[in-house]
Amino acid sequence: MDKTHYQPYADLFESDDQLRTLLNNAPVVLFALDDEGTVLLSEGEGLEALGVEPGELVGMSVFDLYSDNPDVLHNVHQALDGESFVSTADANGRTFESTFRPVFDDDETVKWVLGVSVDVTERQHYQEMLTTLHTSTRDLLDAETRQDVADCIVEGATEVLNLSGVVVFLLDETANQLRPVSFSPDVPPFVGVPPSYRPGSSITWQVFAEGETQVFADVRDSEYVDNPGTKVRSGLYIPLGSHGVLVAISPECAAFSDQTVELVSLFATNAEVALDRVDREEELRDRDRVLQQQNEQLGQLNELNGTIRELVQRLVRASTREGIERAVCEQLTTVDRYGFAWVGDPDITREELVPRAWGGSDHSYLDSVSLSLTDETAVEPACVAAQTREVVVVDNVADDLRTAPWRKEALSRDYQSVLAVPIVYEEFLYGVVTVYAQKLDGFDETTTAVFGELGETIGYAINAVETKRGVLTNGTLELDLRLSESDDLLARVARQLSCRLELEGVVPETDTTVLFVTVSDADVDVVLAAFEELVSVQSVRLVADRETDALVEVVSTDPTLAGTFSRYGAVPKSIVAGGDELTAIVHVAYDTDVRAFVEMLQTKYPGAELVARRDRAQTDDTDADQTFAAKLRERLTDRQAEVMRAAYLGGFFESPRASTGEEIGASLGITQPTFNHHLRTGQRKLFELLYEERATSPLDR
Repeated sequence: MDKTHYQPYADLFESDDQLRTLLNNAPVVLFALDDEGTVLLSEGEGLEALGVEPGELVGMSVFDLYSDNPDVLHNVHQALDGESFVSTADANGRTFESTFRPVFDDDETVKWVLGVSVDVTERQHYQEMLTTLHTSTRDLLDAETRQDVADCIVEGATEVLNLSGVVVFLLDETANQLRPVSFSPDVPPFVGVPPSYRPGSSITWQVFAEGETQVFADVRDSEYVDNPGTKVRSGLYIPLGSHGVLVAISPECAAFSDQTVELVSLFATNAEVALDRVDREEELRDRDRVLQQQNEQLGQLNELNGTIRELVQRLVRASTREGIERAVCEQLTTVDRYGFAWVGDPDITREELVPRAWGGSDHSYLDSVSLSLTDETAVEPACVAAQTREVVVVDNVADDLRTAPWRKEALSRDYQSVLAVPIVYEEFLYGVVTVYAQKLDGFDETTTAVFGELGETIGYAINAVETKRGVLTNGTLELDLRLSESDDLLARVARQLSCRLELEGVVPETDTTVLFVTVSDADVDVVLAAFEELVSVQSVRLVADRETDALVEVVSTDPTLAGTFSRYGAVPKSIVAGGDELTAIVHVAYDTDVRAFVEMLQTKYPGAELVARRDRAQTDDTDADQTFAAKLRERLTDRQAEVMRAAYLGGFFESPRASTGEEIGASLGITQPTFNHHLRTGQRKLFELLYEERATSPLDR
């Protein structure tokens, strides 16, 4: 083809060197076509992407050059038809954005077409990556856990951004470490399984701590590189807020372009937002779970409190220990989640826990397990509670199933968790109540505390009925006891002064015990001084100084032997301390478990031993006297009974009085007007009962 016809258009640009220089250095293609599609002009640096030189296409037909590219041909036809427009088309593997401007002659026909094409391949690629990133961002927004987010980050970085060596580190707050929670498949063959990083040990941690993105053409240039001999060269480290770090590594130097860093940073920002959302949602879920658990616990606690209120009412009405224990088991198993409950009493002779009462679906469990108090392999919770006197909780019976036979038996009956509570009153163990729940973790901290208080309430109730039984029974047991090397208050002073101290009476108070003691074989002033030196003595005073002995009043803040007897329903008839020995005679109910009583005493006074035991049958007169005393005790309040007893023992009714109302009131921690009020009220009740009894006798009819 003769190119001379088209030379004038080329000469137009060759005549201006500056314009040609501009075109040849600009990333564009400037072209012109005649009305038949022949190339009149072909200039610009953009031609390099097409593999042609400037002017090389001049004289050629665009329809021949791009016969296999319908998009280009469509654009040329559209321009030759007289339309001005901008269009995008691919050519030779590149994407060009072209502007077409037709030039018309005088008769309004297209004379030629001028055009400018810009290589937008990189921009197009960038836009496509942004679109794909947008899709990946939606995947991030759908992730439900931190692990899901981390996996989405790795997938997006490798498949969308074409990165290699991608690792997501997230902070483990419990260990204060950055742990690799997700990484691309090419990481282990390259550098092995990524390690966890502690504070200050690596580039990764430094980027996390400072919160600034770091790009390394060669990571060995960093002072924080953890392995100077690493095969890694390029490194891209982008913080994910307070969550962790996104890392991309490459064996090539300077592998990450500015555009890549920009795209990855944008993606990391979206990932950080996703992690924030997941944390918030997890926090809300945790809060909902806690709230739901608290509501369930509150409902269970309300149910349990209702059950315990009914149980306490039954305890108040119960007249025997057996009735109390039966009520406890029956009432507790009315709670749906408790499948079985029983009360056991430790038998020291048989060295086992003996069931006394039970309630629930299957009491055969008690026949299937060892209740030994000495077999270390048995360790049934009730036995442990009896030995330690502490509450025992088993949250999951299935734990250690093979090592503890009782667990297998319990689990076969669907007992999932266990609570064993010692029944203790004033350090005396009356037994153990054990409850089996048909759910895991059936006894939370609050429930356990409630049951602990219930154990004390049951112990108090048993003590009360046994004390009352000791008062009303028609026969008593008289026990002679000897305590060697006792640290009781009376024994210590008698041993120190080589004197004889005999208890005349005791008034147990809530926080103190008031003792009335006869002193002989010693100067009473010396005895008073000895008592005053003791830390446990709150006060001591002389009540009466007689010819051969003296009566003193001692108020003790520590437990005393006399107070211990009274608290456990025993009536001290005589307590004498002299020399190195203390002897006591007490009366207890006829059916009292003497062995258990002595064992209880030995826990507090190791040197205690039973010397003699005698049956004391009551006559009609003594029976009537005790009935009268019991009726009077029922009418008197505890304070009224204490005031009257203290007044009697303190010589208030003597003539002349050995003690004033003010003195006795001070010993009891009350004022004289209060003392007088309680005393007069008690005397009135005594006289009312006395004359009511007389009015019903045959002589008064």
